[in-house]
Amino acid sequence: MYQTLQISPDQQLIEDTINDILEFNGINEKVSIEPLKPSTLILPSDLMMASTTVNEMRKIRKEKPLEEEDERGSKLLTELESNGKGGVTDDKER
Repeated sequence: MYQTLQISPDQQLIEDTINDILEFNGINEKVSIEPLKPSTLILPSDLMMASTTVNEMRKIRKEKPLEEEDERGSKLLTELESNGKGGVTDDKER
């Protein structure tokens, strides 16, 4: 959406300006800016674990974040003891 509303119009303005300059200087070539394709970057699991908090992972999994009083929610996944689920369990499983 940002690409459509912001980037594309700006790119079109730049393209038009460059083409006007080229035409003014007698160059009959047209330039065009190709839009970037969205990144499909996939982080290695160890990097994701080292940079994702428990509550961030719960949001990714479409689970309710832990209460603010529960300090586990703000801990990185790598900081928790292993319980087979990355420390992202419900309160019942404590």
